[in-house]
Amino acid sequence: MKLAHFLTRWGEGFSRSWPPHGRRITFVRQGEGTQIRVASILRRRRFLAVCLLSFCAFLRQPAAAAPNLAITNIWELPFGRGRRWMSSGGVASAVLGGWQVNNILSLISGPPFTVYADGTSLNLPGSTQQADQVKSQVTKLGGIGPGTPFYDPTAFAEVTEARFGTSGFNLLRGPGIVNWDFGLFREFKLSERMKLQFRMESFNFSNTPHFATPEDGNTSVSDGSDFMVINSVTNLAREGIDERQFRFGLRISF
Repeated sequence: MKLAHFLTRWGEGFSRSWPPHGRRITFVRQGEGTQIRVASILRRRRFLAVCLLSFCAFLRQPAAAAPNLAITNIWELPFGRGRRWMSSGGVASAVLGGWQVNNILSLISGPPFTVYADGTSLNLPGSTQQADQVKSQVTKLGGIGPGTPFYDPTAFAEVTEARFGTSGFNLLRGPGIVNWDFGLFREFKLSERMKLQFRMESFNFSNTPHFATPEDGNTSVSDGSDFMVINSVTNLAREGIDERQFRFGLRISF
């Protein structure tokens, strides 16, 4: 399955896309998803209203739906020759013209995880044991780092009998992820056929930490003081680097 994808193009070199909410829309076959293109008759004055409604729909999703929201936009700044402002040339036009701003804002629900226990009493080689849930409600404490559990560790206990534990599979969710990737491009015309593009890209531009699940997904009541403690960040496929990164480049096209 894949989320429906909306794409709207506005005047002045601005476009943006977003899924209206985290609910899955359709089945996907051979890697293809649903894409809905919004007609260009939408007015710019509706942009904020549509984004607000989309965000409200995102917040209203039940926890089981695991809502995820991604907002992307590309904006060619309206300055310089051929643009709305400073089109007549001059120093300001030369400095401010030709720039393009790109953004990807991702709000991702925390991944689910299971609370395990020592499997000795289960006496079933090759099987994993889930902990007993001894409280009806598991309180989210929100702690990060040593000695500060993310969930109440006293809500679970070891299993001492030859049976499976009472806690559910993927019962809890880890911390959510908020990530902003930012790009700034500018193109210079060197000749009639040759162009030079300057590119600045920043991953995790706001330098927001993206924490992993407690004990990095291996959450077990038998881990003592480390139980329900978050001591690491999640891997966002960036070579294990979670801090803000900058990348600069030049591209010549002819």
